[in-house]
Amino acid sequence: TLLFSLSSPSFFPSIVSGMGVAECLLAMLVARHGREAVNKIESAERYLQRSGAYVMPDKF
Repeated sequence: TLLFSLSSPSFFPSIVSGMGVAECLLAMLVARHGREAVNKIESAERYLQRSGAYVMPDKF
C-alpha cells in the first residue's frame, strides 16, 4: 500500500503528492525492467500519437 496526503495550504486538495508517488514507482519499474520497459513505453507512445490521442503542434 502506498500512502500520500491530499492536504495542501491551498483551499483545494492537491494530487501532486500522489503523482510524485506514481512517478517514483514508474521510474523504479523502468529501472528494474530496463530496455524492455522502455521499448513498451515507446510503442505505447507511438500508438497514442497515431490514434490521434495527442494534439501535435503541427496539427492546429
